[in-house]
Amino acid sequence: MAFVNNDFGDVLLHRESVRDFDPSVKIPREELQQMISEAITAPSACNL
Repeated sequence: MAFVNNDFGDVLLHRESVRDFDPSVKIPREELQQMISEAITAPSACNL
C-alpha cells in the first residue's frame, strides 16, 4: 500500500501524530536508514 499526497496544504492541515504503534509491522533496515537520511535534511527551528 502506497499513500502519496502531494497537496502541500492538505498535508499540513491534516497531519497527525502516531499514538499507537503496531508491533507486528517490521521495517527493513535499508528503508529505515533511507528515511533517516531524508529526515536529517529537513530544516530545524535554528536551521542547524
